Amino acid sequence: MSNNDNHFKLKLIKATEVEKIIVFLLVIAVSILYLMYPISLSKDSEFNEKVNINDVISQFAFAGELQKQTIFAGEFGNIVYLNEGNIESHFISISQKKEITINELIKDECEKDFLEKERELLLLKYPQKYVELLLSAAEKIYVFQDDYLEVNYNVIHLINTKRTFNLKMYYKEIADYLEFSIHINPEVQNENGFIYDPNKVSISFTFDDGPNGKRTQALIAALEDYKMTATFFMVGNKLYNDANTVKIVYDSHSEVGYHSYKHAYFTMQSEAVIKEEFAISNQILSEITGGGQLKLTRPPYGAYDKKTLNAIDNVFVRWDLDTNDWRYRDVQYIIDYVLNNYSDGSIVLFHDTYQTSIDAAVALIDTLYLLDVQVLSITDLANLKGINLQLHEMYYDFK
Repeated sequence: MSNNDNHFKLKLIKATEVEKIIVFLLVIAVSILYLMYPISLSKDSEFNEKVNINDVISQFAFAGELQKQTIFAGEFGNIVYLNEGNIESHFISISQKKEITINELIKDECEKDFLEKERELLLLKYPQKYVELLLSAAEKIYVFQDDYLEVNYNVIHLINTKRTFNLKMYYKEIADYLEFSIHINPEVQNENGFIYDPNKVSISFTFDDGPNGKRTQALIAALEDYKMTATFFMVGNKLYNDANTVKIVYDSHSEVGYHSYKHAYFTMQSEAVIKEEFAISNQILSEITGGGQLKLTRPPYGAYDKKTLNAIDNVFVRWDLDTNDWRYRDVQYIIDYVLNNYSDGSIVLFHDTYQTSIDAAVALIDTLYLLDVQVLSITDLANLKGINLQLHEMYYDFK
């Protein structure tokens, strides 16, 4: 064999080895692409497909009359139905064409933060006792509205109440917890239980002869928790001796009123004495509270005359429901009396001197709350009713 022949054969062998390597690499590449291709194709086609939400909804057996449907982030839908008088809210994934839960709309790492935010917002609106009940409610209905996520709580099987419990979780509070971006309205204000509804039955609780230390403070604690207010008509010569209680009442949503300096009949005092004792009491209150002034007066024993009304620049208040708690000192009697006799605009008289009165008032606060009755101070009730309180006038009720 010639040298040329040997050279040719050597080149041929080298070329074949290269080809083998190239073919081997191509086989591996094609195999990988073959394995990956169907998966990628499936994901891309499903994600990019323009799905009509009505076509997706038609797959489910949602019953009732369609009330609202909302699409957000182009991927999620919230469909709300009215079914036999009850609201039903459903969430769907449009691309996956399946129903999902509210939990799938919240980032996994934010579920605890979301629940804490729900608790925080509930406490602004409802008493702690009912907040815990709402958080544990088996049935919560979520609806996405323009500026907030509405939560409706079904607790009728747990408590007998005329109230409805719901919450607006504004997106400005929860946007960071959601799996998608959503429009935020920074101007909205969170719900506040101390904002009252003029269309609801509302009455006023008033307490005479204070301040009375822990008993008065217990009332304030209950009122604040239930987002209610009251008026505490205090005796001037008791203010310094219980300054801490006076400050607690003044700093709460309730109010301090005047009940004379030493619980004497105004009708048996001169106008000059009434003026002097009022000025002294006002000065004491101002020193304790840092500037507070007495604006409401209840005459001891409810006794007054024309001289009384003209003596000081105040609004005068009596009552239309007298519990006679000082006489009976019976918790159940007081509760029954109020529940059987109150009406919209009533002013109820208690004394925070007696423990039985405290126990009855606290029980009434809870009972009236579940009846959806608002318990308010004199000033709050007058404002709610659109009544402009006049100086030197006596008010018995706001009916």
